[in-house]
Amino acid sequence: MRKVLALTLVVIAFCAVGVGLAATDLHTASRQVVFSNLSEYGDPSVLTDLSVHLRTQYDRHLFWETECEFENGTAQAQTEFSFSELERIENRASIPSGIELQTAISGCVGDLDEPQTGLAAAYQALYAQTPLGEERVQVVYLKDYYTYYPLSVHLDFPDYALMVDPMDTFRADEERQILQAFSDYFRIPVLPDTQMEISVSRDINGKSTGYGMGNFAGDDFYLWMESACTEDACYFTFDPHTAQGNLIDTNEIPDGYGIYRVMTAKNDTDMLAAVQELEMVYALNPENVFLALDITPSNDALLLHTVENGTYMITVIGIENMETLQRLEIMPWPEEYSWKVYVESDFLVVLWPGYSVVLLSRSEDGRFTLEFTAPLGIASDALQNCNTRTALIYNGEKLVFGDFLYQEELYGECCGFYLAVYDGEGLCYYGEYSSSLDDASMLLPYQDRCFPAEADPIAIEFKGERPAKT
Repeated sequence: MRKVLALTLVVIAFCAVGVGLAATDLHTASRQVVFSNLSEYGDPSVLTDLSVHLRTQYDRHLFWETECEFENGTAQAQTEFSFSELERIENRASIPSGIELQTAISGCVGDLDEPQTGLAAAYQALYAQTPLGEERVQVVYLKDYYTYYPLSVHLDFPDYALMVDPMDTFRADEERQILQAFSDYFRIPVLPDTQMEISVSRDINGKSTGYGMGNFAGDDFYLWMESACTEDACYFTFDPHTAQGNLIDTNEIPDGYGIYRVMTAKNDTDMLAAVQELEMVYALNPENVFLALDITPSNDALLLHTVENGTYMITVIGIENMETLQRLEIMPWPEEYSWKVYVESDFLVVLWPGYSVVLLSRSEDGRFTLEFTAPLGIASDALQNCNTRTALIYNGEKLVFGDFLYQEELYGECCGFYLAVYDGEGLCYYGEYSSSLDDASMLLPYQDRCFPAEADPIAIEFKGERPAKT
């Protein structure tokens, strides 16, 4: 009954959109989405050759495919409506994450009557010292219990996945051997001054009632990696700096610090063989701050993002021979930042929400050119919520962002959208457009509103041909 009422409110709202729709029948109003200008900045003529495709849905049963073109900034929409009696669930395309290794300092404790290793040995010793019915707290140095940082492994390839850490004693032999092979290669000595607090509680019968850990002191190191994968290989690297910005010791990594390569696999046996052939294929300077590692959509080059002497750099590395193709000096690195990178087939965008946008084009010979760096202007708040769904397009002259609006009064995203257009002079147009699908949203519980489709909800294209880049 609740769903029927919600749907009725949605349809009533459609009928209330303007005099024109009020004069039409319910059959027409429930199918045609109407967009209205909420706000506008700049020259709307830049939208003349632009087309926006929007996919929205209600409760996975009602679906609207809407094509928007623009006349003097006004959205002219044409909608195709469909109904599915069965719930239609759309799955977003997933991108395998590749290789993720993490430091695995664990507070997990096994059978205290059995010999323990690592931090569990510290808990075992403290447990033996704790009187019945009491809790004891102790500060320990990690170096007293580990020589090298223990690792956990998460592998995610198109046809293979594995998650294993040192506490997984029930794992198959090959899975534990894969973990051991990674651990043997990435031997990173534990920092000498890292301390942590551990605690043990016992009841009056002598049984353990709890373990605790925390309150780190001194410097510390957390391993995090970035991967970029082709169909048959995974390239990855990590940041060799501690929490306090000091360098860790990478001298015991067999090939030194750099970008590493492991061939992908489809089963444990092949994966173990691949890890045993792990190699460093591109040396890096550990003094530089590592930011990210991307790959071009054509899988022909890696894009290494670093900060070198306070300057944001992009290094283009050819995958065929792992040689440097380009080194691009982008801009001084902001002290405070959150950033996002979008790599398309013929351009690359770096976005600092609240700060600026950088555009690099890629020509047919594979070389990147820095086209412009521009402040975000009044589009800054909208671009703050950019994500992997955000649509971007560049036609050799203008860069366009498009996504669904985020409205606080609706407690989140809605079916309206925005467009932000940049060129070499900066922001040349910004517009927000409300959707008739949201007209009933204030009357409905959040879960009963219309929403963007779950997969590929927005796309942008230029109707004219794109100028060729040489």
